[in-house]
Amino acid sequence: QQREMARVMRFSTVGEMASGMAHELNQPLTALTSYCGTAAALANSLPSPPAQLGDVLERAAEQARRASQIISHLRDFLSKGNDQRESLDLDQVVAGMLNFIKPEMRNADVKVEHLPGTQGRKVMANKVQVEQVLVNLVRNSLEAIQGSAKTRGNIIIQSRLLSDGVIEMTVTDNGPGIDADMADKIFHPFQTSKSSGMGMGLSISRSIIQAHGGELWVDNEYPDGALFGFSLPVSK
Repeated sequence: QQREMARVMRFSTVGEMASGMAHELNQPLTALTSYCGTAAALANSLPSPPAQLGDVLERAAEQARRASQIISHLRDFLSKGNDQRESLDLDQVVAGMLNFIKPEMRNADVKVEHLPGTQGRKVMANKVQVEQVLVNLVRNSLEAIQGSAKTRGNIIIQSRLLSDGVIEMTVTDNGPGIDADMADKIFHPFQTSKSSGMGMGLSISRSIIQAHGGELWVDNEYPDGALFGFSLPVSK
């Protein structure tokens, strides 16, 4: 029990440090974006600007903005008391999340397909937290496919409106599936089959979904890879 308490304290400390670092890093990134914009304007004002210089500076500014968005996302997720809920279209949240991790999908050379089916119905939820759940599930699939050396990796994200007033979201992949030794404890804290990572992603994700009145599960008998899903009640 003392070891578990010590681990919880370390994670709490890391969260505080990460939130502070996010705040500090955001300032130089904002300045970098501004400097890139100024440099691009100066280059374009030259009588004969070097070829592609403006494009290179704009790409640099775009990457700085992206890094700033990632850090802001992290800071929002780590901030205490961040439980502001709003009416959300889950399919729109998925689309935004996929745009957010597009570079990771491209680097993994994995095809990700989104099959929307919420039919315009919405849920009351914290957007940042639901995005974090989706990011965790998709990243797990990406890493599983990469670890299996698949030549054609596929991930399908599908939403469905169920008859009992619930929206179901599933993430399936054609990776190696769930290790039998991990099946019964996959949602337990500090459990992971990866060489890196702390084994907290799925545990945190389940806590987030349960706090929203839903459930998160894994289909241990899915035959062609892995299937994770979660459900959230439709907003009245």
